[in-house]
Amino acid sequence: MDKPTQYKIHPIVMGTKAFDKGMMTYQCGYGEPYTIPIYCWYLEGGDKKILVDTGEMAPLQSKERESAIGGKIYKFEEGLARWCLKPEDIDIVIHTHLHNDYFMNLNLPQGIQFPKRLIIERNV
Repeated sequence: MDKPTQYKIHPIVMGTKAFDKGMMTYQCGYGEPYTIPIYCWYLEGGDKKILVDTGEMAPLQSKERESAIGGKIYKFEEGLARWCLKPEDIDIVIHTHLHNDYFMNLNLPQGIQFPKRLIIERNV
């Protein structure tokens, strides 16, 4: 029997959201500012380059936001470049859902074939 493909999952912060903490903690912490990272995930392994979600188109990059999440916020192509990738290198994009902070980077300049295949998860 063939050995299953092993993947490494690399998180890439492609934006942030700042809002009232009570919105995420079920009525605890109202009035406290809260910042969360918006991720896309590069799956390294196998014969296809896979990206899960694509993040925000123009993320707000600031020292304050980066301090709040404890790390760097990347624009789309910068984040891919961390793994020596360009958008046209990606074979498959899997979108978990269609909120604007998860799928915005599908609108790339003409001539760039990205992605080669698109999967949108739908709950039935």
